[in-house]
Amino acid sequence: MKKEYLYIVSGLLLVALLVSMAPKGEKGEERSVKRVDRVLCLGDSLTFGFGTQNPDTESYPAVLGRLTGVEVIGAGINGETSAEILSRTPGLLKRHHPDLVILCSGGNDILQGIDEDILERNLRETISEIERSGAGIILIGVPHFGLTGLKSLSIYEDLADRYNLPYMGDLLPEILSKPSMKSDYIHPNAGGYEKMAEEIAEKMYEEGMLTLPPRRR
Repeated sequence: MKKEYLYIVSGLLLVALLVSMAPKGEKGEERSVKRVDRVLCLGDSLTFGFGTQNPDTESYPAVLGRLTGVEVIGAGINGETSAEILSRTPGLLKRHHPDLVILCSGGNDILQGIDEDILERNLRETISEIERSGAGIILIGVPHFGLTGLKSLSIYEDLADRYNLPYMGDLLPEILSKPSMKSDYIHPNAGGYEKMAEEIAEKMYEEGMLTLPPRRR
């Protein structure tokens, strides 16, 4: 009887541990991770592939599609602010029905000196729109130059924590700190976008969004 009791207690402890490890969204609700077949890459020139000779084949969404073997839709427009990206989001979600959205928004807000509170609100509303559609999100932090060098704004990490999102805060700072991967001050070149796609593909695989590991070039 004592041994049976120990088995029961051990089983209950195991169940409690597994529940505590389950992904959770805002306010503690569980966040399910699902395999993806269609990815929407939402953003500005960093998503469009500005700085390459052929964005249709050298942008990070184009490379990501080749690496993962899933359908990847590039929805980046040069020069857009977070407000403009937010305004496009509902229509894009309705048109494409993505399983996953990779959100990289805010670079032009930073360049134009738009208040961070406005940027944070636009990002928050964009995230809420995406979550209401049922799609997953990977959030990419956008950097600015500060006293300690190139670093993503803290609002990105705060939002990732709040919504329990897979977050890539070091990706762009690492790429844009290497002259060999930049086309100009703020944009990667083809090699930089390829690196960006490789790291995102690895993140997707780590998060359980891909059945097979990403291909390597």
